[in-house]
Amino acid sequence: MYKQKKTYYYNPYEKEFSLLIANNAAKKWEAFYKKPPESELKLEPIGFNKEKIVRFGSKNSLIIKGWTGNFKLLADSKMLEFIIDAGLGNRNSQGFGMVEVIQ
Repeated sequence: MYKQKKTYYYNPYEKEFSLLIANNAAKKWEAFYKKPPESELKLEPIGFNKEKIVRFGSKNSLIIKGWTGNFKLLADSKMLEFIIDAGLGNRNSQGFGMVEVIQ
């Protein structure tokens, strides 16, 4: 019997959440453009944000926590366009991190 690994998911009101999202966006940018981003992403939760729990993987053994809600994103226009196309955070290839622009 093995011990199952647990992942801690930060919520949008913890400072680490914004830092991890910004670092992930910068890594995606570097992987795509082969150079560091020219601006830094800043993310701020606005209003109500709801936690969503999804079971994923073989036998639904992986639990993923995510958040829906409104966030204020600050970066240059190229970075914002990139984020809209690439998504925010991890697991984008599984459909997580989609962004809808509201103004």
